[in-house]
Amino acid sequence: MAVPPRLCELQVKVETEGTARPRCLLDMTVQNDPKSNQKEDICLEFTPETLSATIHSLLKVRSQLDSIAKKTKV
Repeated sequence: MAVPPRLCELQVKVETEGTARPRCLLDMTVQNDPKSNQKEDICLEFTPETLSATIHSLLKVRSQLDSIAKKTKV
């Protein structure tokens, strides 16, 4: 089974001043392979609407995973 990426660094910045709309910026550094030192920078930008939709989707996924876990318990 593949090892999931490791989160090395996370910075969250919320901008509300000087912009037409507030936004949330997530800057992450991840290490995809624990055997190498290679790291990847990822930047995500969310508006309030996209952040709400993302959280809603993640809650649905969590519910589905919980349901699967209950069905597969021995």
